[in-house]
Amino acid sequence: MSSGVSNTFTLVFPAPFLTTPQFTVLRPRWKLLIFSHSQAPFIETISLTFSSLTKTGVSITVLTASDGLGFRLCWVATVGQYLQLFNFAMTQDQFTDTTGVPTRYRLPFDSRQVTFDTGTENVLVTTLISSFSRNYISDPAVQYRRKAALAVAPAIVGGKLVYHLDLAKTALFGTASSFLFQTSPNLLNFAVSAIDPTSLAFTLLLVRKPAMGEATYMSMAYDVQTVT
Repeated sequence: MSSGVSNTFTLVFPAPFLTTPQFTVLRPRWKLLIFSHSQAPFIETISLTFSSLTKTGVSITVLTASDGLGFRLCWVATVGQYLQLFNFAMTQDQFTDTTGVPTRYRLPFDSRQVTFDTGTENVLVTTLISSFSRNYISDPAVQYRRKAALAVAPAIVGGKLVYHLDLAKTALFGTASSFLFQTSPNLLNFAVSAIDPTSLAFTLLLVRKPAMGEATYMSMAYDVQTVT
């Protein structure tokens, strides 16, 4: 990663927040503009980090492993209980499976950071990848084709990743490992499917569904960046 391309820019929020918001930056779409067709392993890295978060803006650094990568960034900044987000990261030594089999994982997390009012309706849960590094390895089934895979989800059902949950607030927390937020010990339970990964950063998003007759407003913005 140190030999890659790095760009840093400042994002100014359309309107200032009253308090410093929760924040994440995501890369929902990207395209390799330069790709070798040799059978040698190819490392793909997109690292998005942020710093100097304030009520008015944030500094975002984009690091890629090679030139010729174009992608679109989405960012999310939020205050309050309607949309809550939490950022997590895994390093290479934390992956217990690197063959693509959906596997359960857990990371330390104090669920007291999650706050909902009394009487909260159901909560929508999903996970989105923000940064990663992975190896494209030779596909023995097809000559000169390489393969890679990386996905993260809040749950596994029947051996498959479940990317979206719609749960009552009380069903989020419990002492057993089957709960998203395990309270004894304090852990986040989730799942990953990966082929030869080296790092992963993702965001857990919790959306509080509005009660009957309750009006809410949310917005998301994006910025297009091309790394050259």
